[in-house]
Amino acid sequence: AMDWLLARQDAIQNKLAARHLHEGGQVLYDLSSSYFEGSTCPLAKLGHNRDGKKGLLQVNYGLLTDALGCPVAVSVHEGNVADSTTFLPEVQRLREQFGIERLVMVGDRGMISAKAIAELREMPGIDWITALRSASIRTLVEQYDISANDSLVAAFAPFALYGPAMGLPSTVPDMDVSSPGTLTAATLLDAVEAVDASLVFASPAAILSVLETLDELDDRDRTSLDHVRLLLSAGAPVPGHVLRAAVDRLVPNAAAHTPYGMTECLPVADIDLVSLESLGPDALHHLGVCVGTPVEGVELLIDPLDELGVPTGRPTTEPGVLGEVRVRAAHQRLGYDRLWHTTHLASPADGWHATGDVGAVDADGRLWIGGRTGHVIRTATGPVAPTPIERAVDMLDGIRRSAAVGVGPAGAQVVVVIAETSDVGRRPRQSSLDRIDRIRAAVTEATGHDVAACLEVASLPVDRRHNSKIDRAHLADWATGVLEGGSVRNP
Repeated sequence: AMDWLLARQDAIQNKLAARHLHEGGQVLYDLSSSYFEGSTCPLAKLGHNRDGKKGLLQVNYGLLTDALGCPVAVSVHEGNVADSTTFLPEVQRLREQFGIERLVMVGDRGMISAKAIAELREMPGIDWITALRSASIRTLVEQYDISANDSLVAAFAPFALYGPAMGLPSTVPDMDVSSPGTLTAATLLDAVEAVDASLVFASPAAILSVLETLDELDDRDRTSLDHVRLLLSAGAPVPGHVLRAAVDRLVPNAAAHTPYGMTECLPVADIDLVSLESLGPDALHHLGVCVGTPVEGVELLIDPLDELGVPTGRPTTEPGVLGEVRVRAAHQRLGYDRLWHTTHLASPADGWHATGDVGAVDADGRLWIGGRTGHVIRTATGPVAPTPIERAVDMLDGIRRSAAVGVGPAGAQVVVVIAETSDVGRRPRQSSLDRIDRIRAAVTEATGHDVAACLEVASLPVDRRHNSKIDRAHLADWATGVLEGGSVRNP
């Protein structure tokens, strides 16, 4: 029966591949082993035994499946063969035997080695998914002097992956990880105590929520918070006064940093609280929020915006130019899974990644972020970044956070501020004349721009992942409807 099956193996696998694999799809591959009793099998060798049965011969076998784990093909190897040496032959089999030209290989870090990745780069149409890249982990470890003595509280879902990858005792607080603003002071303290944390990573919204619930700790021993040596906050522009309040009132012995980066490349730049507070009045506050200097190994370019806020495709290193930020680093993303158009748009040339963020570089090489390219306000005098306007408004009493949006046709938009305030009640409203005057004065002084209207809401719509990145596109549509005389509903 086995001889009959062996003679028909290729035909069976070809039919399974035709049924379950398709162009551009994912293919899972892994290698396993079985120990062997006997002495006549030419494939039986001493090797790494996954069952812990030392001193026994074994045979290795590889399995290809579709994205759902349905087996498609099997291969048998000598028992001492390394996982990574079997990987590229399977890629070739997928292309030559099964006729799949575009695919995404999925395997563990031992399977998809650095050498294999180097060869995959030379194979058009082949992408891959594996464990967190060692270059990204190494960059974080070196940037923040992380050691085996550290432990992590990750109140930010994307960063929860990095703790285990760095070999650190890690925990996620008792919170809704899809809504970091649900973190409270009590649940943060519980998490810090659980692992005796020295590192805390939280989004700005999470830190704000903790500061607003500090009264929960009145009867608690807060000694463990004194052991936190590093507070990291990212996911959206981080106001300096929020970081200062977190250090002064929560983790008094911590150095506070706000790293800038994205899923595709983390970190890109970094700045500590002391440096953030020491920026002079002649800095680029009118163009964005300072996120610091690039970390080692990261290159930056700025693609200037035209009069309608569209990147021109002529990147520069000239200081003070507002444009889309481009980055290049060894630890950046390699592509997007099955999102070829997105990969094309975000990959302008020569290994650069177009971030979709708008910003500028100052004369000292520091990066300033002004928001997203899609949120640029396209006024009659040129493109305006929303973040520096929001930063000026957020400093005013009674305002929790704000959004600056453009209302009107492209090239003639006016600036409208929507503020999340503590006294607005359930229904949105126009700001009082006194508050409008204070907002206009603050924005004009900080950025030189005028504000046409100010609206107030109880809560600004934000993304689920960070609970900090404001949905300015939705707010722009909402504000347009309100100012045109439409119904005044919550955005």
